[in-house]
Amino acid sequence: MNGQSLDWLLEDKNPAIKYRTLTEICGKSQEEYQDVYDSIWEQKSIVNMMSKQDENGRLKLEGTLTKQPCSFGTVGKENKWITFYALLAEKYRML
Repeated sequence: MNGQSLDWLLEDKNPAIKYRTLTEICGKSQEEYQDVYDSIWEQKSIVNMMSKQDENGRLKLEGTLTKQPCSFGTVGKENKWITFYALLAEKYRML
């Protein structure tokens, strides 16, 4: 695994990426990083999304291909989610 990519995913800027990298790629225990997990739920985007749940806990689609409710990144730019899933796939390919 590329150490620079892993370090990048472990930055504090995105708790969800950091937590999933620690637990799913690095194999750390979930209990050891409970504080990182808790911080995910404090992010403005998560709080906003969860406030829109209906009485059944479901969310309605608010975006289209041309108008999205949140940014998933820019085409041609580095993307932590894509990098995370690529490293996760590489981990399981090597098993």
